[in-house]
Amino acid sequence: MLIAILKALLRSINWLLFRADYVCPEKFPTQGPAIIVSNHQHTFDVFLIHAKVTPWIYWVSKKELTEKPIIGRLVKRLGVIPVDRDKSDLSAARSMFERIKEGRVIGIFPQGTRMKSKEMISKVIPKTGAVHFAIRSGTPIYPVGIKGDFRLFRKMKIIAGDPITPEELNSKIKGDNRLMRQSIYIMKRVYELAGIEYKIEDDIVLGDTHDC
Repeated sequence: MLIAILKALLRSINWLLFRADYVCPEKFPTQGPAIIVSNHQHTFDVFLIHAKVTPWIYWVSKKELTEKPIIGRLVKRLGVIPVDRDKSDLSAARSMFERIKEGRVIGIFPQGTRMKSKEMISKVIPKTGAVHFAIRSGTPIYPVGIKGDFRLFRKMKIIAGDPITPEELNSKIKGDNRLMRQSIYIMKRVYELAGIEYKIEDDIVLGDTHDC
């Protein structure tokens, strides 16, 4: 009941404040297991995606959100998966695998923080968690691009892309630092949907991490 009420509320917020235009909504996952990845500009990113995706999305979020007195209890009840961004978080990893095994839809912002300016976009390297869990579990990744500046009553565009399978990732990208280069590939697909150039080179030499 709570989820149904929230879905209706999110659709109302979307229509009243942003009137989002959903491009290729048929490409959103209609069932799990699935992993949604998106660029992250604003807190309302979550609401706009939730408003159109039929299954409930279990978002991965910084643990500080769940520690707030009132909001923390609510987001825990809604299935938010808290993660410690300062270290490898085994508890968060177990929660994600459990949701995937249950056939749920997980939502991840691979860059881990809001991009408050276009200049930030290519300076923030994505975490490899989404790709790591997708490949380990055989779960497809659904890229979503968010386009717009989140000004009230200005239209936003939410663009759904073709799903990316673990087989596609492994066939296209091989060699050293594969997880990181696969994660960069995913973010390039996301930003292409949003019409934004993501300039980090695929062959950049970076240490792999399993952070979410």
